This record gives sequence, C-alpha cells and structure tokens, in this order.
Amino acid sequence: MREGAFFFYGTLMDRELLSAVLGRRVWPCALAPAVLRGYRRGSVLGASYPVVLRQRRASVEGVILRGVGAAETARLCAYEGGGYEPAQALAELPRRSVRRVLLFRPRPGAYTVSTRPWSFVGWRLRHKRLAMKAVVVGWVEHGETHHARVRK
Repeated sequence: MREGAFFFYGTLMDRELLSAVLGRRVWPCALAPAVLRGYRRGSVLGASYPVVLRQRRASVEGVILRGVGAAETARLCAYEGGGYEPAQALAELPRRSVRRVLLFRPRPGAYTVSTRPWSFVGWRLRHKRLAMKAVVVGWVEHGETHHARVRK
C-alpha cells in the first residue's frame, strides 16, 4: 500500500492525540488546514466524538496529514473502531487547491447523531485527557478501540 493523505475532522485534529495513535510525533507543520465541502459535522449521541454526514452546501473544517503508510492506517482504523470506515473524498486546501484524501465516515446505522454541535475546543477541555489515557494505556493495541472504551 502506498502512502496517502487523511482528513481529520474530530478528535484526531489534536496533534498530541494523533501522535499517540500513530506512535510517532506529528509536527505542527505536518498538518495542513483544509475544508471538506458537501459534508456537515455532527455529535454522536452519548459520546464525545463527531461524525461527518453528507449535506449539500455544508462544509467541515479540519486538517490533512500526508504520508500515512499502511501500518499507520491500521493504527488509525483500530483507534476509530468498527463504527467507522475509511472513505475517499476531496478536501480543499488554502488557495482553493483540491486534494484526494481518506477520511473516516460512519458506517450506516452505526451511530445516532445528536442535534447539538460538536466542538473541538469543548472536546479538548472536557474529554481529551480520557482519550489520551485510553491510547497511552494501550486500548488500541490490545484490540479494544478508544471509541468503544470512552462511551462506557
């Protein structure tokens, strides 16, 4: 598998958490701001993380990380868990250039989306510490995903 680019729109926009999931330091310059058009971000009911859903005339701000190889993709999939699947999309970078990316979208029926908006700042203040603990303790590497554990 060749290296690819991922668009992150939720918890993995946090560089410290992303570094822990990937098992390597992600430098600030490695994350490029981007916009995903034709989608909206929604909170998952009863959870601290979001999903993206197709919606005309909507957009989601996030970041792109390039150079993600097969082993790192496997780690990302383990972190995201079975409720998400990798999907291709086009993300817009500054100056309107477009890049093909992978993102994690919810599998049909996997989650109920809340009416409340999801806030990255709010997640960092209220839930980041637990997410970091989940990854550092090794739930991802021991077969239990972060998302499954945090909901309990």
